[in-house]
Amino acid sequence: MCLCRYRSWLKCFVMVLSLIVLLLNPLVSTASTMTDFIKIEVTGENVNVRSEPSMNGKIITQADSWMYYIAESQPIRDKKDNSSWYKLIFIIDYYYDTFSRLDKSSEYNFVTPYINAKFVKKMPLSEDYKREIEYFRKGRPVRYNTGDIVPKNSIETRISTTKKPHTLFLEPKEGAKKQTFPAGTKISVYGGPDIDVPSYMECSGVLYYHKDMNDKYWFPVFDANLRIIGWAERTDDLPR
Repeated sequence: MCLCRYRSWLKCFVMVLSLIVLLLNPLVSTASTMTDFIKIEVTGENVNVRSEPSMNGKIITQADSWMYYIAESQPIRDKKDNSSWYKLIFIIDYYYDTFSRLDKSSEYNFVTPYINAKFVKKMPLSEDYKREIEYFRKGRPVRYNTGDIVPKNSIETRISTTKKPHTLFLEPKEGAKKQTFPAGTKISVYGGPDIDVPSYMECSGVLYYHKDMNDKYWFPVFDANLRIIGWAERTDDLPR
């Protein structure tokens, strides 16, 4: 009898604890509960993207035929007119083929948008897209931490000496502790010709960047041995 009561109490405790975790961490909970996804291509021009899965939804912006999205695979049906709507989660960057959250975009008014299914066509997810979605489900964990040495790649680097003190975050997240490094700190910077990738700008010291769950980019700074000594929120904050 006591054992049954203990099991019942333990079950209730686990349920309450799980609910608290979901409430305290809504972004990760949203990512982990997302089901299946598809890639969709817009097939019309000036297609209205709305705030609700209905013609009554407020028009947020318009989409054109060159635009691609990642959407939840199961469309939502509006019983009033029998129309179907896809819930849009990410927009795919036209040039770099990367994802950006629509509910974190000022262009989409920081809300989750919807598009009428008759103006799009479904496309299969590539393996790269599947990995990107799974990475998001996991909360976009940092691949390298402060103190880690990033493996050398084909990007040219050289050693530079900073001209003034600079303050960096010790973790790529808001509210993290900071450390100020004095002028004269030796850092690794990109030393080759210009490359059309923002993270490889001259004197940025960036061979890798981290994108958090809020779609904020964090740029690491490396010492002479390619060990991460800290993080900057913007490229403008990187030491020179």
